[in-house]
Amino acid sequence: MVFSNFALAGRDPFLQSTGNISVDYTTDITPSNWTFAIWGIIYGLMAAVLVYVLSTLFRKNAYGYVYCSLAVLPLIAFSCIGLHAYGAWLHKYHRADSYRIRVLVQNGIAIYATWTTIASLVNLNIVLVTEANMSQNDAATTTLSILLVVIVTWFVLENWLLEKHVRYIVSIYPTVIYGLVGVFTKIFDPEITSRNDIFIVALLATASVLFVLRIVLVIWKHIKRPLYRGVNFEAMEPTEIAQKNKKIFI
Repeated sequence: MVFSNFALAGRDPFLQSTGNISVDYTTDITPSNWTFAIWGIIYGLMAAVLVYVLSTLFRKNAYGYVYCSLAVLPLIAFSCIGLHAYGAWLHKYHRADSYRIRVLVQNGIAIYATWTTIASLVNLNIVLVTEANMSQNDAATTTLSILLVVIVTWFVLENWLLEKHVRYIVSIYPTVIYGLVGVFTKIFDPEITSRNDIFIVALLATASVLFVLRIVLVIWKHIKRPLYRGVNFEAMEPTEIAQKNKKIFI
């Protein structure tokens, strides 16, 4: 967070601010300036995550201090795996913590990861133009194609292969939609319609449809296939789960 703020302001060790870089290397997929207000939301969420994580140093559950009794926090991937393993116990005895982890840690960091993915594609566009001598139009089409593949692939993974681990992560598509709207408002010209204009509209429609489908699937599975239905909570003690996981990995 500190280095990101230094980059935004152009302070050492960064030679220019991110805003100046964006102006100097404008691409066909650079979003409008107003979209960068999302960093305020991201920093707010990350601050909330840090506050929550630090609170576990001072709170206890039945097994001791929260920070060392359940392995559910370090990063988003570990959080998803850990919450799947210990979720039933948390859901019964510390439901508020399970909600905080899903909302703040998983969905909050998912927004951060999604936005930085979009930013990385913008940077890739710059490299393709400046280093690979690709035209702006072709570079934008390439990066938009990559974004389309990433979105569709993630939709398949989150709804089937990784479903039990990431069921309640729903913040990815709104972030993509927000970014695409920012790109569209920046490049839209009613008198000139380019290939990438059509691509962006199609991609925006795709992301919107996938978001609706995602919400419908999450609600349906929450009602019809709840994660903890029929779970024997007595057999879901964290110490026993930890021992089973240790044996599996050893």
